Amino acid sequence: MSTISVTDAGPDGGDADGGFRFSLSLKVTLLILCVIVLLVSVAFFGILSMQAVSQNLEREQDLVAAGNSIMAVQSRSGALRRFANGMDTAGEADVKGAVDDVSGQRVALNYLQMQMQALPAGQGDFQRLTQTTESIRELLEQEVTPATAAGDEATLAALSGELNALLDQQEQELVDMGFAVQQAMGDWDFVYSDALADVRWWQLLAAAAAVVAAVGMGLIVARRLKRRISGVSEAVTAMTAGELEQRVELIGNDEITDLARNFNEMAAAMTEHAERLSEEKRRFH
Repeated sequence: MSTISVTDAGPDGGDADGGFRFSLSLKVTLLILCVIVLLVSVAFFGILSMQAVSQNLEREQDLVAAGNSIMAVQSRSGALRRFANGMDTAGEADVKGAVDDVSGQRVALNYLQMQMQALPAGQGDFQRLTQTTESIRELLEQEVTPATAAGDEATLAALSGELNALLDQQEQELVDMGFAVQQAMGDWDFVYSDALADVRWWQLLAAAAAVVAAVGMGLIVARRLKRRISGVSEAVTAMTAGELEQRVELIGNDEITDLARNFNEMAAAMTEHAERLSEEKRRFH
């Protein structure tokens, strides 16, 4: 009696006599779960990549805000320059306006300080700019204000030169800060481009891996199913040709194994029936 093997023992090596039933529906379910896991992996890589991009965008926002703060300080510096040049004719209201301008600069510098994390190369420039601005405030409050109230023109003339020197120093420090921001923006553009390239690469790689894995697993399952079904088909073809002793080896525990078992039972019944007919024929002859 010839036997055609229909093997698919499954991961636990279960056989047709019992144990874990690794059915076709379970195999399809596992395949679908694997595909879902791969798709989730793709989404996970996408989320990680978007977080990296988001961090870069936050840095860009900080740099833009830093540039705005620097321009706010510069705008107040122009008003202080006009006050310094006309200090000999300035009144107390003008001095108060100059003090308010310095206060506005300090507010802008407080905002700038919050963005300095995105501008590590400008920390030294920021410290110098802060110190210079504080020196301007002290000069206005402690020396210019009393001299203006006393109408001391000689002192005001000397203080005008001192204030202009501080403003020159402040303007240079503002230029240095602006250059640091521009340089950081250029570096950010380079890093951001690299980050986007990494995002595209990892997403394409993960998507390609998911497609290849899904197609590969599908082909493996389909090939095994085809081989096992072909085994049963070959046995049926052999029996049709008169080979009633044809049997299918039962290995595995799923629907195809049930089909093979039913075939073997049918073949056994047909063989038994053929033997009875042959016996009766011999009796009559």
